Order: sequence, then C-alpha cells, then structure tokens
Amino acid sequence: MAITNTIESLAFKARPHNIPSGELEPVTFQVVLLGGDGVVIASDTRAMNFDPQHFVRTTDTVSKIVVVEPHLVYIYAGDGCAKKVGAAVALDVKRGQPLSKERIEEVSNSTREEYWKSRQMDDRVDSRKIAWVQRADRGFAIWSATGRSREMNFEVTKHEENHDGKCRIFAGDEFNQARYIVEHYYDKYPLRNISGLKRLAAQTILTGELFNNAGVGGLEMVVGTCSGFARIPAREIQELAELSRTLQNEIDVHFKD
Repeated sequence: MAITNTIESLAFKARPHNIPSGELEPVTFQVVLLGGDGVVIASDTRAMNFDPQHFVRTTDTVSKIVVVEPHLVYIYAGDGCAKKVGAAVALDVKRGQPLSKERIEEVSNSTREEYWKSRQMDDRVDSRKIAWVQRADRGFAIWSATGRSREMNFEVTKHEENHDGKCRIFAGDEFNQARYIVEHYYDKYPLRNISGLKRLAAQTILTGELFNNAGVGGLEMVVGTCSGFARIPAREIQELAELSRTLQNEIDVHFKD
C-alpha cells in the first residue's frame, strides 16, 4: 500500500524518541480483541534484522502468534528475548502451572536474565511485550508481560473485561495511528462477534503498514472459541486483505484530490 510523504512524516514525528538507533521503529503490530463469542488475535508477519556493524537491514516473513495447544496461545513483539519468554511461560503452563502474576514474573525474568547472559553488548535493546491467551472455564484469561529494557524486570498485567464485556490489548508498535480503528469501532460501539472482529482486526493491522511502512507488513490471525484456538487459513487471510484494500481505495478516492 502506498503512503504519502506527508503522512510518513507525521507518523515519524508522532513516535517517541527513546527508541534505540539500532531499531528506529518498532517492527511488530498486534492486537487482541475479545468478542461476544470468542477472541481474535492478529499480528503482522514482517521481521527485520539489523546488522549494527554494517548498518544493513534484512526483512523476513515469520509467524508471531504461537498456538501452543488447543487452549493456549501467545504472541510476542520485540526481539528473541520476547520469543523465548513467551515460550518459557507457555511451557510452564503445559507442565501444570496456572497463569498467575507471580509465576509469569518469575519465569519471564529468569528467562530474560539467562537470555542476556548469552548475548553481545552491542545487541539492540528495544521494548518487548508478550501476551498469553488461555481458554478458561468462564471465557478467556488474558495476561501480558512488558519489558522496557534488558535491565528492567517485566511488568505483568492481567487484562480484565470491562463493564461492556470488552477487553483489548496492543503489542509492538503501540503508538501506531491505526489503533484508532479499534479505539473508535471497538470501544465506541456494542460488543461484536468473531466475524466482525476478524474484519476489524485485519483492517487495523493492515492499515498499520501505512504508518510504519518500514517495519509492519503482512497479516496472520488466530481465533479462540469455546472449542479452542484455530488459525485463520491463508485463503481467508487473502479475502480479509482484499477487503482491507478495497476499503482503503474507497477512502483514497475521497481524500487524494
């Protein structure tokens, strides 16, 4: 999708200035949306590697949503540390430990310390966030752990439903202006079902590329119901992407002149 120089400039100016030079922009955009009949988890699929010695970037396509088992999923935004923390907590759950603030803190921070002991000091340092979504008796348990730097412990949060039965979280490029789509259409209007939330999540993630053209791209999605979690197949992802492009083209017609 194209982006004008004006929009790109505004998007850059809106970003916080504490993002390290090795990672000028966050390279992940993710959203979790709780609906009336389940939960939708969506992420971009672009991964960027940075060589600080030669100042070279390479781009790969990866999956950032991990279905551990039919009743547990996690997403990770950040670096290899985030991925390892997500996997470590998930393994802890598979071994019979429940998701809890104390347990997530213990496993996340011990994994963080072990990870950085094996890394070089010139590795990038960026914000990272992991979220775990687990099927529970009365719906879904949603937890996240946020790390601001390699020296700081992870901050663990349990995300509760609000009075309207809604719960949503962002990860990665949380300052991406595309989050307005969720803040307007999810927060303002009545709770939606999975069918509507898939379209909403797809439009949010794909529009996120407009405001982070260097680091955000692609789409993957997992849906959770009372039966467990399942990936949205590639064909449906393509259909959601086509719908998003159609909507964006219709908007462009009104504002490009």
